[in-house]
Amino acid sequence: MTDTPPGDVTELEEIVVIGTRPQPGTPIDPNEHQDEVDPNPDEPGTGGGGLWTQPAVDAENERQKQCAAKKFEDDLADEDEKDDKEFFSLSWILNGQTVTHAIRGGTGPVISQGQLDGAMAEFGIDGGDIAGFAHNHPSNHYCPSSGALGFDEERLNAYPSDNDWGAAGYLVSLGANEDTLSLFVVGCDDELREFKYKDEDEIKQSAGRRDLPPPPIAPQGCPE
Repeated sequence: MTDTPPGDVTELEEIVVIGTRPQPGTPIDPNEHQDEVDPNPDEPGTGGGGLWTQPAVDAENERQKQCAAKKFEDDLADEDEKDDKEFFSLSWILNGQTVTHAIRGGTGPVISQGQLDGAMAEFGIDGGDIAGFAHNHPSNHYCPSSGALGFDEERLNAYPSDNDWGAAGYLVSLGANEDTLSLFVVGCDDELREFKYKDEDEIKQSAGRRDLPPPPIAPQGCPE
């Protein structure tokens, strides 16, 4: 696990705190978790008071992971070279919080293992703490002739590539949890989608059939 850094996490340069991860059996703080997944005031562990239940904890952690990827998508929109180059960010657990870093990459059409290693070293990320890996597929390389979603080329490239699965496998080899690790892809349609590492075989089959990709994600209550 990552060591506790000096000072508050929010003071570390280019690290953004997404949220505090709850623990089962602890009281829900309505001021800290404003947008729980199922805000039912009569149901303990759903955001309206009471104690956190394990299903509610899992849902909240998933929401935070998606919010970290949404931060990447928002930052990517400001990158002038996003149609030509791949950018990425990692989300991980630090001092009981889900955090992410300012996007990296942008040196070519493919992210290298060295860039992943460099980001992990730069931010002191331990492999076992990684929650998500977000990146884009630059449209000028992957979908140069695509139009509206439905073209085979654009549809296929909304999915992770073999290289993407390889990168996820590399993160798992470093200790990332294969049951909870997610890949997030901003496709050629500029939409953010989530793919669970544990569902790799099923997702590859869908991609091979040119099935419609899953709908874009739109997590609620994310930090600005």
